[in-house]
Amino acid sequence: MKTDIKRIIFINFCVFFVLFLILEICSFFYLYTKYHDEYDRNIGLFKNFSYHLTKNPTIERLEKNLRPVEYRDITKRPIILFGCSFAYGHDLDKNETFSYKLADYSNRTVINRARQGEGPAFMYYQLSNKNIIKSIKDLISPPHTHLNNINKDVEYVIYVNITGHPIRNFEYRYNFSDNIFRIKYKIKDNQFIENKVLFPFLHSFHTSQLIEKCIENYYYKNPEFIDSVYEKTMIESINLAFKEFPNSKFVILLIPDGKDDAKNYEEFKTLNYKRIDYIMKKVNSDNLIVIDVQKYISLKDSVKYWLPNDNHPSAQAWEEIVPIIIKNLHIN
Repeated sequence: MKTDIKRIIFINFCVFFVLFLILEICSFFYLYTKYHDEYDRNIGLFKNFSYHLTKNPTIERLEKNLRPVEYRDITKRPIILFGCSFAYGHDLDKNETFSYKLADYSNRTVINRARQGEGPAFMYYQLSNKNIIKSIKDLISPPHTHLNNINKDVEYVIYVNITGHPIRNFEYRYNFSDNIFRIKYKIKDNQFIENKVLFPFLHSFHTSQLIEKCIENYYYKNPEFIDSVYEKTMIESINLAFKEFPNSKFVILLIPDGKDDAKNYEEFKTLNYKRIDYIMKKVNSDNLIVIDVQKYISLKDSVKYWLPNDNHPSAQAWEEIVPIIIKNLHIN
């Protein structure tokens, strides 16, 4: 009896494995055929390749995985911080992060709304959501505190900008879709964060390879479009910040990526200054401030300023960057 059960299990496994191989082989040949039929080698794109706006994230998603508020002198005007893993403090202890050190040096409450893997679009989605704005304003007051001298007038909204390459500017605001494979996918930093496929067997390594190549070509063939998405997102976010926090100043903190931009500062500066100049002209406000960290310190020392085998700032980097910010903003 036991032998029969084992034999049945073995046979079923073999049948499943053979069917899986057949589906994979069919998938490969289907994709191979479509690739040659529909891929335009002249432009490096599929003929039916397109993009569209993503849906706004839910409040639950916007509130996930954020750093706690750093409360200091509640009589002083607070600071709100936006950005990616740099501003969040990737792989750093709480007391090593940008927000902690900024709160310590400024003696002001710092509300860190940055999150790992995010960018300008995440800031835009938060500032355009009335419930999130209410939540941010409520966070200015420490929990269980009922004092009348709490200063709720936000002084600075800071965005940590590390966009040294057009690919990093396209985060979350757009989905790409391809009518051939009937696939919708989200892209961040040229990597897949979501795939939805009509037929499961098409969700294979072969599909990902073709799509990745297509997306990479799209980025490099359309740098002006990619830049325009970043610029538009930043401009909308800055205007929203001025609307929701009318007495505040908006600060763009330019800091390069430790893996490559810190070693190629001139290229980083040229690329970013072009975008920043455009944004400043469109916003046209004396309350928009840009601080380029590498005007004051060189971040090329990979051992001192960047985490080992990583491109994120170390605690030492923030220890030197924060006083530069304090001095530039004349924070007492």
